[in-house]
Amino acid sequence: MDGSRKAPFLVFSDLDGTLLDLKDYSFDEAKRGLSLLEREGVPLVLVSSKTRAEIELWRERFSNLHPFISENGGGIFVPKDCSPWMVEGWEEEGKYRSQKLGIDYPALRRAVDDLRSRGLRVRGFGDMGAEEVAELTGLNLFEANLAKMREFSEPCLIYGDEGRFLAEVSALGLTTVKGGRFFHLQGHHDKGEAVELLIRAYGEKERPKIVALGDSLNDLPMLRRADIPVLIRRKGGPERKTLDLPNLIVTEGEGPSGWAEAIEKIFG
Repeated sequence: MDGSRKAPFLVFSDLDGTLLDLKDYSFDEAKRGLSLLEREGVPLVLVSSKTRAEIELWRERFSNLHPFISENGGGIFVPKDCSPWMVEGWEEEGKYRSQKLGIDYPALRRAVDDLRSRGLRVRGFGDMGAEEVAELTGLNLFEANLAKMREFSEPCLIYGDEGRFLAEVSALGLTTVKGGRFFHLQGHHDKGEAVELLIRAYGEKERPKIVALGDSLNDLPMLRRADIPVLIRRKGGPERKTLDLPNLIVTEGEGPSGWAEAIEKIFG
């Protein structure tokens, strides 16, 4: 890293397919990048479609004490003792101060029932046991139970006309985010909006320089907020020419290998 840099840095990172391997959720190849950020004192904010409970588990595995964003921007959680974030006016909830941008989960479950009443074949995580979620996602049973602890989105399997499903969702005033085989039913929020709120709350005199890393189109709103956006290469993922982002870095490696490659390029 260039020791002459003065502006603080913040790193925002997706999990699945970015910091975590898509097949087995390993992050061994990312450890050198994680160590580099820790040595340089650069906060790493996890931004994921995963639930709060899932991200808390990964924060423990990473020894990460920084804020995080759950369910595609549905919730923002800042530990109460986490400086320099200035979030005293935010809702107090246990060990966090939080902002809730998403629609509460019970309302989304009612929307699933409404879609079925319109003749659509839809099954969400709320219709499944942990065993089925584990089989569909590759998570172990403990992690699958955490994935079912949803607050702001409902991953759904759609059987039949996806176009009609999307139209009916829009008619209900909701949106969807595609992630693998699932359509995540949610309100009008995204990763970028949540990231921007955290940036504004960062209690330094100078706006920090933002690095954001992701592998999917649902990461695009977050990448647009970054001074240095990083697209982690993925087979079948978006291509540079479709993104139109200044200063975009596209990695050679995929998943955690590409993540570490980018961190070392920026901070090494």
